[in-house]
Amino acid sequence: MSVAERPLAPADMADSVTMLLTSAAALAGIVGVILLIGRALRHTSLGKPQSSARLLIVKDTIALDARRRLYLIQHGDRAVLLLTGGETDVVVGWLDGPKSP
Repeated sequence: MSVAERPLAPADMADSVTMLLTSAAALAGIVGVILLIGRALRHTSLGKPQSSARLLIVKDTIALDARRRLYLIQHGDRAVLLLTGGETDVVVGWLDGPKSP
């Protein structure tokens, strides 16, 4: 009888079951740690950016035709016009914010 045809002894079966259970427990532990870290990050400022910390704001969008759109994007006190949807996206121009006296 070759090794492949030989039936497993009870000790061999116990070793393989023990190894399978150990692997399953280790996998469950790792998944549990990942879930705990994710839950902890949701309750801190590291998990999501503050809404007041946004740097870019889409102020307006105009559909020029079926493919092209003109976007007005605000960054701080400046704004930029972007034309998208053609062969390439184009920065139409920057608009400065209000002039201080």
